[in-house]
Amino acid sequence: MSLRMAITGSTGIIGNCVFDYFSCQTDCGVFRCVRPQTQKSSQKNLISWDPDHQEIDQEKLEGLDVFVHLAGANIATKPGIFSGMRT
Repeated sequence: MSLRMAITGSTGIIGNCVFDYFSCQTDCGVFRCVRPQTQKSSQKNLISWDPDHQEIDQEKLEGLDVFVHLAGANIATKPGIFSGMRT
């Protein structure tokens, strides 16, 4: 039986690693949930997701076994967020 999963935040650092890992598994079908500005027509396995308008391609969600939500604000660009960390 094949595992079907969708990932939000799949263009971020962690999400991209999760997507790549499961894409290499022979028994996994992995889909990226992407916002309209992120979509590229040449990419396959995309699920259109527009959280600003509360829209998602529901037909492509049917039959999913796993939904991984990794989307969020990019904290790396906020000033001072890492100021106390040692490098």
